[in-house]
Amino acid sequence: MLNPLSVSLSRLNGKSQINGAAGGVGHLAVQLAKWKGARVIAVASGTHESFLRELGTDEFIDYTKISPEEVAHDIDLVLDTLGGPTTGRFLRTLKRGGALFPVFLGFSEPEEAAKLGITVSMTQVRSNGPQLAELGSLLSMALFASP
Repeated sequence: MLNPLSVSLSRLNGKSQINGAAGGVGHLAVQLAKWKGARVIAVASGTHESFLRELGTDEFIDYTKISPEEVAHDIDLVLDTLGGPTTGRFLRTLKRGGALFPVFLGFSEPEEAAKLGITVSMTQVRSNGPQLAELGSLLSMALFASP
């Protein structure tokens, strides 16, 4: 299994899409991606757009009006905080060499991902002391907002 943070941080200078961006994991992911220099596309309901814009989101997709996979293309990294059996729909939004990180298990298209040259990691929890220390430092400096 790949560690999503170690793989994805090197890709965050590109386009990152966060599905479920207004949730507990999503809103922190938006801020981490922006901190690392990514162009962030946030996917959430329209009621959360202003909050996500305040966090630095570059583009916003209201999933209640349009499916993100219909409008997002050439993405470097997708973090799907909703995951499950529908996470494969994001394969067509990623460019070759991109990465898909579903938070929840249920991804069932590894052959398609391999054919498209997309890395998929479903790592649930992997402790990493240096990463946790860095996150703790950022949190203590109040660099991240919470709802």
